[in-house]
Amino acid sequence: MNASKFLVVFLFFFFAAAPQGFAQDRRGVQDTVERGGWQVAYGAELRGREAEAGEVAPGVSLYNRDTAREWARYLVDEAVRQAEGRYGASALYSFGRAEQRDARRTLLDTVSSLLRDRRAGESRMVRGPVEFKAGVMVYIDPARGRERFVPYAGIKVQHDFGNRPHRRDHRDDYERQPSSPEAEIYFDDRHSPQPEEY
Repeated sequence: MNASKFLVVFLFFFFAAAPQGFAQDRRGVQDTVERGGWQVAYGAELRGREAEAGEVAPGVSLYNRDTAREWARYLVDEAVRQAEGRYGASALYSFGRAEQRDARRTLLDTVSSLLRDRRAGESRMVRGPVEFKAGVMVYIDPARGRERFVPYAGIKVQHDFGNRPHRRDHRDDYERQPSSPEAEIYFDDRHSPQPEEY
């Protein structure tokens, strides 16, 4: 076997054995993250050294609490906005301020852990019918052949309120019983009392 055939076979087995997230391009990994009806807000695309340094956006470090909180607020708010666009604001009634604060904390904890280890993953939080997930997707940049890391926040409502059949009126379930003639009152045939005379 000559060297070129060996190289082709080696590369084929190398990419076939690579984890699925690394063998795909960004769009393929995004499809996996969004599968199942998730509305996902993505952060900036990060290089390996940025991920290790805790940078999540230009000028935003996870080690600077103020900027990290603002970044998390922006990403969670964007995911909420997308979910409201799909499900309507009333579907997110159980995902108020306290739940959004918990979502921001989950996002910061998850992203800092995953970026430090330079790996993909996610964590989830359920509040009523609303499910939140935070994570980092990893893929190979086809132009440079290097890993890219993208933090994300996603929201999914367990029941699609926009496509749910409307509630039936309670009277639709009422079955009328045939009335008996003796139970009916005919107002025209009633004996009306005469006024008393003084």
